[in-house]
Amino acid sequence: MGEKKIHLVFTTHSPFLLSDIPRQNIIFLDKYKKDEDENQEEGNCRVVDGIKQTFGQNIHTLLTDSFFMKGSLIGEFAKNKIEELVSYLKGKESDIDNNDEAQQLIDIIGEPIIKSQLQIMLNNKKPIKEDEAKSIKKEIMNLEAKLKEIENADNKD
Repeated sequence: MGEKKIHLVFTTHSPFLLSDIPRQNIIFLDKYKKDEDENQEEGNCRVVDGIKQTFGQNIHTLLTDSFFMKGSLIGEFAKNKIEELVSYLKGKESDIDNNDEAQQLIDIIGEPIIKSQLQIMLNNKKPIKEDEAKSIKKEIMNLEAKLKEIENADNKD
């Protein structure tokens, strides 16, 4: 009897499975988009070339390269919150109102590099605010002293 061959087809969205399979054994599919091919209906599948090696590949690299992820590897809500935090720390318009609120957000960030950079930015912002507050208090004291001088001068006349 002849040798029988078996052909298995797996479909997955898992980069973990892909990192165990050589690139030549994988077919990557993507959907057509409106502006890609006028002869194809949007949503039809197409084979995608140019994907890098998969076997033993870093999971993050597989996600960004092989799973057609555009932009960042964090959720949109978290990304927007972090962008708001950066705006606040740079002194721009933001929904964040104060340093305590900024610190609470930094405390819950899981990515250590982002967290540490934002903490540095907040720490650099704090002394400026403290110095500004001291300067304003000093100015208030000077103005109060001038006001007393004026009031005393008026009382002598």
